[in-house]
Amino acid sequence: MMDNRTTNNVGQFYWWFGVVEDRDDPLRMGRCRVRIMGYHIDSKELLPTEDLPWAVPIMPANNPSISGVGGSANGVVTGTWVVGFFADGSDGQHPMFFGTVGAVPGGLDGDDCIPAGGNSASDPAGAPQDIQVSGSAKGMAQKIFQTAKSLGYDDYMSIAFVALAEKECGLTPKAEQMGYSAARIREVWPKRADQAVKYANNPQGLANFIYATVNGNKGGNDGWNYRGKGLNQLTGRANYAAIKQIIGVDIIANPDLLVTDQDVAVKAFFAFYQYRGLGGGVVRGRKTARSQSEANKIITDATGGRDNFSTGSAFGRENFAKVDKFSKKYTPAMLSAKA
Repeated sequence: MMDNRTTNNVGQFYWWFGVVEDRDDPLRMGRCRVRIMGYHIDSKELLPTEDLPWAVPIMPANNPSISGVGGSANGVVTGTWVVGFFADGSDGQHPMFFGTVGAVPGGLDGDDCIPAGGNSASDPAGAPQDIQVSGSAKGMAQKIFQTAKSLGYDDYMSIAFVALAEKECGLTPKAEQMGYSAARIREVWPKRADQAVKYANNPQGLANFIYATVNGNKGGNDGWNYRGKGLNQLTGRANYAAIKQIIGVDIIANPDLLVTDQDVAVKAFFAFYQYRGLGGGVVRGRKTARSQSEANKIITDATGGRDNFSTGSAFGRENFAKVDKFSKKYTPAMLSAKA
C-alpha cells in the first residue's frame, strides 16, 4: 500500500483560523502564506512571513486547479482571515484552507475588537476583562490554572503558568514548526549555513539534521519525533524520557501525545517545572510569590533554564515582557470557573 503522508487517517482533525500575509505564489496555484492562530507566534521578527508554510486552497470541482489553466484560484487578499485544516494532522506542516471569515481592519488587535470601557485587555482601572480568549483557549487556561492550584501553587504562580503557556503556544499544544526557508536557516543556525538550501522547506529533514544528537537524541528520526512539542515545546529524547518517568505516560513511544492529548500535555507541562534537571532546577520548589511580576519572572527564568534569564539578555527580556502582558488578562475568579 502506498504510504500517503498527507492523508490524516488517525481520527484527529486539526482545523485552524489564520490571516493571509502573502498571496504571491510563485507557482500561481493560489497558495497563500497564512499565520495560523495557536501555531505561529505573532512576531514577524521571530517568524518572518517568508518562513510560513504555503497553505493550499481547496477549490470546487469545476475549477481545474492547475497553474495557468482556468480562472483565478481564489479571491483572498493580504489580511483576509481564512479557515482550514492540516492535511498532515498534528505535524501541522501542510495547511489547506477552504473558506474565508469576516474580519475587521487591524485583525484581532484592531480598535473594533476592543470592548467599550477599556483600551486593552484591562480597563483603565486595571480590572482584567474576560475577553480575547477563544473558547478552547479559555478552557485550556482554566485547566492549567486549576491544575496548578491542585499542586499547591498560589494564584500568582498559577496565573504565571497560564501566561507562559499562552506565550509559548497560544494555549494550544502543538509541535514545533520546522518549515524554514534557506534564508531563515542561515539566520537561525549560522554555523549550518552551508546546509541551508538542502534543508529549506524540508521540516522533517531539518529537524533530524539540527536535533540529531541534541538532548539525548540518537540520530535517525529522533530529531523529528522529539522536536519541540506540547505546551512549552519539550525537546529531545532525554527530556521526553525524564518527563515520562514523572507522569507515567510513554511519550517516548508516543511523542505526539504531547499534542493530541490535552491531559498528557498538561501533566508534562507541570512535570517540566518539577524535574530539577529541567525547569525545576530554577523553580526550586517555590510555589508562592509576593507579586504577579515576581511569579512571572520565576516561570520565565525556569523556561529559559537559568536564574535571571528574564533580565540577562534582550531575548530573555522579550520573553518576560510577553508573559507579563498575558498575565494581565486573567483573574483567579475567571480561571477558577468550571473548565
